[in-house]
Amino acid sequence: MALTNGPSKKTLSDQTYDFLRERILNDVYPAKRKLPSVRETAETLCVSRNTVERAYQQLLAEGYVRSKEKSGYYVEDFDKDAVPPAGKAFVPREGQPAEDVGQPYVDPGTPYDFCYANPAPASFPVDVWRKLANAVLYSPEAQLVNTYCNPFGDYDLRCELARYLFDSRSVACRPEQVVVQSGIADGFDRLLKLFSPRDDRIAFEDPCLSVARAAIVGNRFETAPLSVASPQRFFDDLERSSAKLVYVTPSHQFPTGFTMPLASRIKLLEWAAANDAYIVEDDYDSEFRYKTKAVPSLHALDGDGRVIYTSSFSKTLSPNLRVSYWVLPPELMERYRERMAVFPCPASWLNQRVLYHFLAQGHWERHLRRYLTLNKRKRAALLDACDAAFKGALQLSGTNAGLHVWAKLEGCTSSRELIDAAAAAGVVVYPVDCFYCDAARSEPGAFILGHSKIEEEDIRPGIERLRDAWFR
Repeated sequence: MALTNGPSKKTLSDQTYDFLRERILNDVYPAKRKLPSVRETAETLCVSRNTVERAYQQLLAEGYVRSKEKSGYYVEDFDKDAVPPAGKAFVPREGQPAEDVGQPYVDPGTPYDFCYANPAPASFPVDVWRKLANAVLYSPEAQLVNTYCNPFGDYDLRCELARYLFDSRSVACRPEQVVVQSGIADGFDRLLKLFSPRDDRIAFEDPCLSVARAAIVGNRFETAPLSVASPQRFFDDLERSSAKLVYVTPSHQFPTGFTMPLASRIKLLEWAAANDAYIVEDDYDSEFRYKTKAVPSLHALDGDGRVIYTSSFSKTLSPNLRVSYWVLPPELMERYRERMAVFPCPASWLNQRVLYHFLAQGHWERHLRRYLTLNKRKRAALLDACDAAFKGALQLSGTNAGLHVWAKLEGCTSSRELIDAAAAAGVVVYPVDCFYCDAARSEPGAFILGHSKIEEEDIRPGIERLRDAWFR
């Protein structure tokens, strides 16, 4: 018998390995039997002895055979039925991939996608980013690519973030209080290491960002949902919760879009101080305000060190950068250093360095101004198109900020029917029931309309197609 490279992509040693492995699994070489010598196998297969020796070493490494000094190789005794056949590979299904946690799968060919999370495809500053990345990689600092990053994140970047947060959000902090993470889920997972699932209950807005709730539940904490239907219900739920950590999105509640009133902010801070609790303020899209200046952050009102501030670059640059940042109160920062200093920073070193230069050289402010202007036009186009197409039948809230609006169609009793009818017409709008602890409590006829991804010129025809799909 002769092996051949022929059309096979496998090397001769791999083919030899496959030949021997198959014979072992088929009991041609039963357990405890000695394999033919290297020379015999080489002659049988018409290959070199080195090729056979490499195959035997691979079988030895994987536990199919054992080596006996000055004697040869012997087949191990194991359950051969438990070993899958060689070459059995995973073959993905055609069409829609398996459903993942997060936004529903959207066919790239869908004409109108009112996505609320992904930035516009052409918005990323590719040329500037490429130049900065090349500058980093061809500079002396590139030697750091082979070292473990500071566990709290690149210090220069943390200094720039502290400056930016003070200028833009009135968040007063030292760079040492800033911790770089790789997203809200990862950051929450690490933050929760500072609390005890046995002793500490965690409260969160209901509805809220599903990935935040999943991180809390995944760490086995007892939870307490806080209804955002009214301030009264929110604080009634909060008083009953006995929570030690509360997750909120006060500047632009996700997904309903409302802004927490100043009186409620002050009351929440007073509650935290009185109950020795902390508040996670997720300021996920505060850069996008269209009619007024950004409202001050909750952190800016905090005089007792109760607010943990977090945001990211996912909405403004790219979700695939995987860079978020958390500002911890001094007491929690000490606890974080004690427990988390052994873990490397999860964010890419190169992305952190490029992002530092992007901020320090002024590219960030210029990019943000352009992107805010673009989304201001898209927001206006969305509101005008909805008004013209639905004549007041579509209620919109959260229209002054963010990259999405909360929409509710008057007289509709099923959001799912709306979404399915839209999809059949080539339009994607997004459900809200997944953001509730109990999907049955979601508002009938409610859904999310985003404008972050869709092109400006596609907004009006997309809304008109929605109208036609729902009012045929």
